[in-house]
Amino acid sequence: MANRSFYEKVVPDFGDPGQRTTTNPGFVLEVVERDGGVGIGLSTLDRSGFRMCHINADEAEEVVRALQEAIRLVRDKNAHSGNSWPPRVRPT
Repeated sequence: MANRSFYEKVVPDFGDPGQRTTTNPGFVLEVVERDGGVGIGLSTLDRSGFRMCHINADEAEEVVRALQEAIRLVRDKNAHSGNSWPPRVRPT
């Protein structure tokens, strides 16, 4: 069965979040539906290294809740500090 892709973008490497160097050029982050599950994939830009997890709907909702909590904390910190990262995610 084919994957239905919902998200596929280049995201920065945590080791170089500002993407100031080409040492850590980032990764391709993918979210797909496949065979009744959710796939979350991470690959190198040239796709030579690729890993994807396969989780069920309940597990995916747990990941979404964790992301929402992390986003809330980041927004709170940025509101108090005035810091914020500029947009760096780009299309594949």
